[in-house]
Amino acid sequence: TGASKEPEEFRREPRPIRAELVVETADGTVHEKKLTFNDKPGQQEVRTGISDVVSVRLVLREAAGQDGGRPIAVGEVEFFKRT
Repeated sequence: TGASKEPEEFRREPRPIRAELVVETADGTVHEKKLTFNDKPGQQEVRTGISDVVSVRLVLREAAGQDGGRPIAVGEVEFFKRT
């Protein structure tokens, strides 16, 4: 999470700490998973165990370091197929 892997730069920018993952599967089922991120730079992994996904929505609910109306930094979101 966050704008940088460097701790000092990371703390200067708004970054997500709480979110909700909304996942829809091929049969129309909607799964909601509440997420809490560690407030530190670097990769954070979330395993869902959900198959046949057709759509994903990441809803940011709370951020740290958010002042002055600056946008929240999310460096990258990757999705992988279960093996």
